[in-house]
Amino acid sequence: MWRQIVRVAVEREFCGPWLLDELRRQGFEVAAERLYAMLRRMEGDGTLVSEHRTVDGQRRRMYRASAATRERVAHE
Repeated sequence: MWRQIVRVAVEREFCGPWLLDELRRQGFEVAAERLYAMLRRMEGDGTLVSEHRTVDGQRRRMYRASAATRERVAHE
């Protein structure tokens, strides 16, 4: 699932609820708590970066791949 999250993060910016729905649509059985813990770890290790933003009237944490992650993926 880590690779799938990185792939999405390189392609687009996303919020947790959207990613949870997308992963489930792709057949991953993941609990929201597990996904959010993974996103926090990925942000902590520099894989992802995030910022709070208001989207459709709701405050969301929007994630995207860090510059280092984009560079690493480009060289794979």
